[in-house]
Amino acid sequence: MKLLPVMLTLLASLFFGPEAHSRELVVAVSPYMEPEAAKKQAKDVLKFLTELEPGDKATILDGYHLSLIREWITPENPAYNSPKARLGLNRKVVSSLLGFASKATVPGGSGQPSITGALRLPQLLRHIARNFRTDSCMQDIVILGSPLYEDLDTPALSMTNERYPSDGHLIASPGITPYGTSGNSDGLWGFRIHIGYGSQGMTGTDRHDYFVQRFWTLFIEHQGGTLASFVED
Repeated sequence: MKLLPVMLTLLASLFFGPEAHSRELVVAVSPYMEPEAAKKQAKDVLKFLTELEPGDKATILDGYHLSLIREWITPENPAYNSPKARLGLNRKVVSSLLGFASKATVPGGSGQPSITGALRLPQLLRHIARNFRTDSCMQDIVILGSPLYEDLDTPALSMTNERYPSDGHLIASPGITPYGTSGNSDGLWGFRIHIGYGSQGMTGTDRHDYFVQRFWTLFIEHQGGTLASFVED
């Protein structure tokens, strides 16, 4: 799975420009990838982070275990305008992200998801909304991994084998179904979600891919957010 240059271009149009303001970005990556692909993706993420505007910050998360990897800062000091200077200042981010990539696991082992780029997308979005909301009127969340949710405890709720949830899940409580949004009508208000799923992140069946994208669009909109990007390399 490769980082998506198309999505990074779209993000640049949102972040960069003379009228851009400091923003706080959240980037989520998967621990379930081929190690070499994970290393390449980590380097591409770091390159993207060096191109953020002065004052911008980014929180990098493990999108499956919902744990913090590191926080990136882009100082407003002109001394840190070069990528080299920014990487030096954020050397702990570099070390942590590359270390995370080096421990990437090929999916399919005992007690592990079977999907390359596996994420726990419903839980991840709720986790970000609860813990990383800022005073900004709009925040961007970049999710790099598969949008196919796999529930190891209740396989019938998984999006594997060309399954996808019905719209009825959306009006249920999250305590009943992971896809529930009841009681969270504004949980993702102000968030723009960008999903880059890579060449192995979907089934390849046009019908299934369509309904998966449709469902996540509704899931996010039911909570006040926007699915701004949903792209493959």
